[in-house]
Amino acid sequence: MLQNYIDGIIGSLQTFFPSLTSQQAASLALGGLGDDITGTQAFADVLTKYGFTTNMNSRDYFAFYSKLYEYGTSGTSCK
Repeated sequence: MLQNYIDGIIGSLQTFFPSLTSQQAASLALGGLGDDITGTQAFADVLTKYGFTTNMNSRDYFAFYSKLYEYGTSGTSCK
């Protein structure tokens, strides 16, 4: 169920923002889920599918791209 949910979010994000890669869109989708789901097997399966880890010091950290957009390092800032 989580996989379908994430895939739907990725598709929607890429429809509105076509320049997003699948990994960037997945990071945005996963980064917005919160901590409640991060310890589940379903979450681990999604991480594996998209090549992410839970290592915060890695570029493969699941919320890496999410944080770049959150802090304004990537994307266009809303004014």
